[in-house]
Amino acid sequence: SIPFLVCELKAVSPYSRGFFCGDPSIMYPYLHREAIPDQLLITGGIIITGLTIALGECYRVHYRGVSSKAFVRNLYVSCLYKELGSFLFGCCVGQSLTNMAKLSVGRLRPHFLSVCGVSYASLNCTPGTYVSTVTCRQTDHRLEEEARKSFFSGHASFAMYTMLYLAYKSV
Repeated sequence: SIPFLVCELKAVSPYSRGFFCGDPSIMYPYLHREAIPDQLLITGGIIITGLTIALGECYRVHYRGVSSKAFVRNLYVSCLYKELGSFLFGCCVGQSLTNMAKLSVGRLRPHFLSVCGVSYASLNCTPGTYVSTVTCRQTDHRLEEEARKSFFSGHASFAMYTMLYLAYKSV
């Protein structure tokens, strides 16, 4: 949880990567909302996976005659605790690693120039030249820092983890 807290409390700034003048991949407008909000992704991923795990564990205990050496004598509770605990721990580890990678890579988001409040014309750069530093006109430094954390995708890594966990556990 320490890497997660370091990333979330903004104790470390993302790597300040430059860009090539004329790069169309960072010229998109900034949208104030995401297509799939973080809360919806996390809630959906945890509920879908959690319910599937709960149903699978109830089936295993009831029909497969599972035994447990846990101090909790209720087999349903001990098996569910073990599986859901493993799943949630993996979610935390996966998101911590993703956030650390985002901070260390520093790849620019598609709306970087829009958030930064600059354009290629205002930078007076020649297409194809590398711009190593840019002074953003954005007063909200939180938006500027978020615009420097494009890769790895937090949405993709979380969705991939939840679905791979289900696929692996169903085998």
